[in-house]
Amino acid sequence: MFHMSKFSVFMLVIFLCGCGEKVRITNVTGTVKMKGTNEPLEHIVVEFWPDDGPTSRAKTDASGNFSLRTMDEADAEGAVLGGHKVTFKDTWPMKDDVLTDSGEWKDNSKGKKARISSQYADPTKTPETITVAENQAPLDFVLTPAGK
Repeated sequence: MFHMSKFSVFMLVIFLCGCGEKVRITNVTGTVKMKGTNEPLEHIVVEFWPDDGPTSRAKTDASGNFSLRTMDEADAEGAVLGGHKVTFKDTWPMKDDVLTDSGEWKDNSKGKKARISSQYADPTKTPETITVAENQAPLDFVLTPAGK
């Protein structure tokens, strides 16, 4: 039979509780615009995929502005300090994220196509990277149109 001392159990609990160092998060805002026209892009989902820590996400407003929040139980404003791959997904054809009663994504596109290049959608292939710093200045992203 396996037997652990009280000290071993205590150390195991501390280890499993994640009593280590917390990731540092700072506020991250910015704008997303179209290359060539410089017009703001509404309904773009912006995601920051950090080297370590929770992913952050936002959706652009009518002026192309976004403000990131972490996608974890903390739901904190901002993103983790350090390196990130940045993805962009155009939800404009659907105008919103819509689920049916059965939990399936509903296609509200009515034949509309994404406005930005698909290269931005995959965190392993996106050309956009950023290093988030303490007191991060607002960021400006200018994206290549679809088909270019």
